Amino acid sequence: MSVAADRVGRMRGELARLTAGAFAPLAGLLAVLAISAEVRTRALGSPYWIDEGLSVGIASHGWTQIPGLLRQDGSPPLYYLLLHGWMVLGGRSEAATHTLSLLFALATVPLGLWLGRTLFGARAGWACAVLCGLNPLLSAYAQETRMYSLVALLSLLLAGAFVLTFVYQRHRFRWLVAGALAALMYTHGWGVFMAAAAALALAVLVAAGPDRRALAIDGAIALSVAALAFIPWLPTLLFQVAHTGAPWASTPHVHALTRGLHRVTGGAGPLTALLLAGAVAGFELRSAARGREARAACVLLVLAIATPLLAWAYSQHTAAWATRYLTMVVGPGMLVAALAIARAGVAGIACLVIVAVAWFHLPAYRSLSHKSNARALAARLAPLLRPGDLIVAGQPESGPLLRYELGPRLRYATPMGAVDDAGVMDWRDALARLRAAAPGNVLALAARLPPGGHVALIRPVTSHSGWRARWTSLVKRRVAALATALGRDPDLRRVAAVPPGRRGTEATFRGVVYARRARTGPRRPPARRCPGSAPCS
Repeated sequence: MSVAADRVGRMRGELARLTAGAFAPLAGLLAVLAISAEVRTRALGSPYWIDEGLSVGIASHGWTQIPGLLRQDGSPPLYYLLLHGWMVLGGRSEAATHTLSLLFALATVPLGLWLGRTLFGARAGWACAVLCGLNPLLSAYAQETRMYSLVALLSLLLAGAFVLTFVYQRHRFRWLVAGALAALMYTHGWGVFMAAAAALALAVLVAAGPDRRALAIDGAIALSVAALAFIPWLPTLLFQVAHTGAPWASTPHVHALTRGLHRVTGGAGPLTALLLAGAVAGFELRSAARGREARAACVLLVLAIATPLLAWAYSQHTAAWATRYLTMVVGPGMLVAALAIARAGVAGIACLVIVAVAWFHLPAYRSLSHKSNARALAARLAPLLRPGDLIVAGQPESGPLLRYELGPRLRYATPMGAVDDAGVMDWRDALARLRAAAPGNVLALAARLPPGGHVALIRPVTSHSGWRARWTSLVKRRVAALATALGRDPDLRRVAAVPPGRRGTEATFRGVVYARRARTGPRRPPARRCPGSAPCS
């Protein structure tokens, strides 16, 4: 009995020790997750803006339809397929779809803890968890129905698996590299630039590494598997490059890179603190004992720097740049920052505190909760409209958002004419089609309305400075011409105007509603007017 009792006592003691040892890390992880959730749920139910309307509109279609529809949009399918399944389970409300992005963002915290701890030790693991839990760019897109928090999660997984495979030579993780890279390319177009950066980092390691043959074999396997997995989507990607692209984007200048760096790091203060930690850690990593960590830091820096540089260079010829796409570098960026903080000693801890305090208050609540006034505008328009009325989205890509807010019982059009599927923006050769658009496209649709039917023109507010790209400047001209034509149509009378009210930071609209007059005789063409107000003779 005494021997058995001793064994039971030792087992209980061991279990208690293990439980006590696991409690502190678990409590710490839960605390970081709780703080991250508090930061990332401040505007969880905020109204959609244009891009979110596009996401919900595409994901509202069936799984088998989504890949084909994306030939019109220009994006890969993975996020939309996941969003479709999520909406089937949780609904289409703003809070419901934002929650999916929130979960992806929160998942970076335990993943960052595990990767940082595995690669660089416990201190780096906790630093990475804090950085991933509070990064302001990721916090912004944790509350938006877009793919960017998933992009950050996959980039973190890819960066960590890449270092494990090619720096630490844990060969089994090459399959994780292949899977994460393929998933990243199926989530966002910049995944191709990340793949090129990964190939560049691998080439650097093979050139300088001690076991070139093993590295080359592992790299060939990982990158080839990812490329093979992406081949089914390649024809669609090539079609999108030729026919959709991003006509709304401007050619980025050099300062777009510095602005992007500030967005990822939260501004000059946090950036300075992180650079200071990196400078202090650089001396520590120069020692021979830290050679492997120095190689890991170089690899992560190549992934974080080469990806946006390649995208920037490509965008000098074909528009493909937006600051929000820089979530692609959050993964390698947070890992290398965590390594710098861990190796900078007391200075690193001080820098982490500075960064965490600054990031806790970012992004500003107003920038998240007032991205668009479409919801408020729709609430004021709804009592004026009846089923079958015509909604004209002056900014064509706002059509899916207006369809979400105003519902399916209305008809929808753009300056280019009627829209068959109002939940999807057809970007195929859209710039050329908008150049060819004339007000007559919409006037012909208005002429088919019964007497008393309504036309609502929803115009973007273009008074700010963001309307200089080829697409947006053309939208501005076309919607102005359309508004003039509707106002002069003798068969229409203006019955209401809905001002923009609170102006959003991303998309602000105002509306004008016209009613179709009852015809009392044959329609006469409108009087031709000379400059000024008098009719021409």
